[in-house]
Amino acid sequence: PFDTPTVAGLAALIESTPVTIGPNGLPPLTKHQRPERIPLSQAQRAEWVMGATGVVEAAVRLTGPVDEAVLTAALGDVIGRHAALRTVFPSNDSTRAPSSSKNSR
Repeated sequence: PFDTPTVAGLAALIESTPVTIGPNGLPPLTKHQRPERIPLSQAQRAEWVMGATGVVEAAVRLTGPVDEAVLTAALGDVIGRHAALRTVFPSNDSTRAPSSSKNSR
């Protein structure tokens, strides 16, 4: 159950919530405490199995002019804000635990 289950209620909540904007024009990241090791979720386990048994890759075709510096900066921002995109699954003894790099590059 949401505190504001209507669009109007949600809009009022958004309007009344103060937002701090950082020097890059984005809200600052909030650091959360995380345990050293957390078990893999079912989706992460499946991803690890796929990666361990074959190559997992993706490609994107861009048409038209691309400003590589802008694209690199945009992807860096997204990767920097989402730990899942920096997560690797190192093998420690017989268990797997996700590890997220702090570096977005």
